[in-house]
Amino acid sequence: MNIYGTADLGAMAFETPLVVLIRQICTKNNKLFEAIFKKIHKTPTLCQYIPSFISFSGNGEDLLVSGDNTTPLIKYALGDHGGTISFREMLNKTLKEGINLKKEAKEAGIAKFWYELPFVYVYERDDFSTNLYGLQIYPEPIREALLKKPLAFYFTGKFMLETRFDNQQNQYLLIHLEAQKSRNGSIPQAIRKAAISAIVEQLEIKNSEYRELHKFLGKRALPRLQFWQAEDPKYFKLGIKQKWVKK
Repeated sequence: MNIYGTADLGAMAFETPLVVLIRQICTKNNKLFEAIFKKIHKTPTLCQYIPSFISFSGNGEDLLVSGDNTTPLIKYALGDHGGTISFREMLNKTLKEGINLKKEAKEAGIAKFWYELPFVYVYERDDFSTNLYGLQIYPEPIREALLKKPLAFYFTGKFMLETRFDNQQNQYLLIHLEAQKSRNGSIPQAIRKAAISAIVEQLEIKNSEYRELHKFLGKRALPRLQFWQAEDPKYFKLGIKQKWVKK
């Protein structure tokens, strides 16, 4: 069961059998998919939530949340893209496409999981990619590279992606990396080269567009790395959620 959660508030919404059914129906009905999620290319996370504990607001762009915590949050921007749909609105959208959701739930054997709770959908974080020559670079490949030995002995796994321009206005990918406390920001040259090789390898495996870009541009497509001491206040300030992309 998928759970939509955040470090700021913990678990906020949860996947239900009804949600799974709606997603399954949407994969076979493009009109219903667009009516619910708008014109997006990815199938989003869809969950239900209990509004007496937490509430969301959003219209397919920035998703805001209000909830009680050590520090109460009011319309707090999570950095996620998504939106909300009331239970009645969901019934109306499916009926408009000729689908009786209650009948479908009964036929699927999940009538007892008919929770009349509002829905929240999340399909992308707005700080989860940076642009390089028109293609999107996501953090996941970099994260996987840094978790492998020997890099894991030198870096904490925290980093930040940034697109910059050189003096000739050529784009390049700059990656800020946080060094382990024991390294004091000092990284041997061999590890620096190993980090670039591992990151490029993972980018080429996970991102076919980057693979083609590397073939075309050669060294110009290679990322540049900048190393920082652990908990440096500029990019890796302690006590706040790590931002993976600098806009």
